[in-house]
Amino acid sequence: MDDRNRGIYRKFFVSRVDGSSGIGGKHEHCFHFVIDVDHDPYAGAALMAYAEVCAEEHPKLSEDLKKIVNKITTISNARAFLEEAVENGTDPETLWAWFQGEKEGIGEVISQFEEDEAENGDDGEEKKEEETKNK
Repeated sequence: MDDRNRGIYRKFFVSRVDGSSGIGGKHEHCFHFVIDVDHDPYAGAALMAYAEVCAEEHPKLSEDLKKIVNKITTISNARAFLEEAVENGTDPETLWAWFQGEKEGIGEVISQFEEDEAENGDDGEEKKEEETKNK
């Protein structure tokens, strides 16, 4: 069946890193909705909407989501640029090498989030306390 006519269905197995989705855990029976930011053309809009509504309560999450949306937009613009350049006769191999560098940028953004989390703890409290002390 074509996914456009299928609606919501079980497509992924999601487990939480903290183990709380395991048997008896707080999130054992929770429903998760997965968004493929690399291939879903609606991912940017969905992430931006979430970033906007969570901004007051979760400002860092909002900021991180907006960074991802910015990167998605950059990649989308890069794709359009590449398609137009190829149509105009630019060497596809040169353009592809450039585009791959742009695409890898999302991995770098996510790696930075993970590094920040490792440095600051899950909720960033350590960094907040340090900033308060320095004021």
